[in-house]
Amino acid sequence: MEQKRGDQSNAVETPASGLRAGLAALVLVAIAIALILFHFHQQKNDVVRRQVGEAIASADGVRVAVAIYRARTGNWPADDSAAGLLSPSAVSGKYVDGIHIEQGDIVIALGGGAERTLQGKRVRLTPYFDASVVKWHCSSRDIGADLLPQNCR
Repeated sequence: MEQKRGDQSNAVETPASGLRAGLAALVLVAIAIALILFHFHQQKNDVVRRQVGEAIASADGVRVAVAIYRARTGNWPADDSAAGLLSPSAVSGKYVDGIHIEQGDIVIALGGGAERTLQGKRVRLTPYFDASVVKWHCSSRDIGADLLPQNCR
């Protein structure tokens, strides 16, 4: 039987070509898994950032108390009672276990409904002046700076 040019119906697949196809498929699967994991990680970071931001917003009343104390006395309050606040458990939020003042700084203990990775972690808000306006810098020993709101890092 005579084979016509371009007719590959009788082409024989060698073991090497099958191996190449299998490796190519494995590489594509690995890339797809890596992309899925990256996307999942990004989504998780977005959730954590949102929860940290909401926890910081829970401290708005305490920030006002600190600023008022500073305006009245010229100093930052040493603790909650100096700023006229009740106990740390009196201020809370969906992602917060407690908020209290330490030497003018506001310390937010994360908990409640926060992601497991945030449970027990703390965010510190440090006041400073910018053209006679009290502003806040946020920091944390427990949470990466990239997960803190950009407007207070």
